Amino acid sequence: MSESPPLRGREAELAVAGDLLRAVAAGAGAVLAIVGEAGIGKTALVAEIYERAAAAGFAAGRGTAQEHGEIAPLTPLLVALRSGRAPLLAADDFGALAAYAERGFWLVDRLAVELRRRTAAQPLLICVEDVQWADPLTRHALRVLPGQAGILWVTTGRAEAGPVPSRRLALPALNTAVLGEIAADRLGAPAGPALRALIAGAGGNPGLVVSLVTGLLAEQRPASGVMPDRLVRDVRARLRPLPAGTRALLHAAALLAATFTVDQIAAVLNGPPERVVLPWLDPAVRDGVLEDLGDHLRFRHDLLRRAVRAGGRPH
Repeated sequence: MSESPPLRGREAELAVAGDLLRAVAAGAGAVLAIVGEAGIGKTALVAEIYERAAAAGFAAGRGTAQEHGEIAPLTPLLVALRSGRAPLLAADDFGALAAYAERGFWLVDRLAVELRRRTAAQPLLICVEDVQWADPLTRHALRVLPGQAGILWVTTGRAEAGPVPSRRLALPALNTAVLGEIAADRLGAPAGPALRALIAGAGGNPGLVVSLVTGLLAEQRPASGVMPDRLVRDVRARLRPLPAGTRALLHAAALLAATFTVDQIAAVLNGPPERVVLPWLDPAVRDGVLEDLGDHLRFRHDLLRRAVRAGGRPH
């Protein structure tokens, strides 16, 4: 099996995480909140922290909140406690929690007892990703459980929605040189001029670059104005949680020039701005897809704009 590509451009963030791991190994408790837009590299950073924690003698687990809801309350946290080669909770201890399944607050309290007992053997790393989609009981648990000695909690999300962090890392965009290195890691060679031009349109978002390069490799063709299917699919999935009216607005905007106005979008949608644009604009801006420039708007990432246009009308 080939090695995973290295994590690029996050040295400062890894230094912060390393400091927290050492503090927790020495007996402290801590919370690291990692926030940023979709595709900015939150999961890649968590994966690297996870590997470093395991190498430092931590027991570690990861869970992810699901966009369309959970099988049961507290699922993301329970998955974290039972994931990996050496789960944080043994099968018998986990099974004993079933008695509290219908009493959510008692279940969280019992988890606190189990985690306190588990830290007597070794420090713990517990990662819960995409907390913006977490169910209410998981959110409650993430407010009351952190603080115990010997545990580093790591959460990720589009914005803070978990426990009050000891440290907060808002992941910035990566510069074009680092994005070129990310592409080269996957290509096995430096990116050519055409691909570098596309990478410049990623606006510092490594997820868009990975989707672009992975798609080009799968289709075995050079970079061009034609967006690979993989990128189009990934962008469609990225926008799926947005309201249908917002997705229609974005498709219309993608047909326009690099910057555009509310009236121009309304003209493409063939309706009055107050009906076809204004009610749906805020989710696109809030989610980081569009930027409000005052009298004009634009896509935050030109590569995303091109993928939206290539994907055709939303369903």
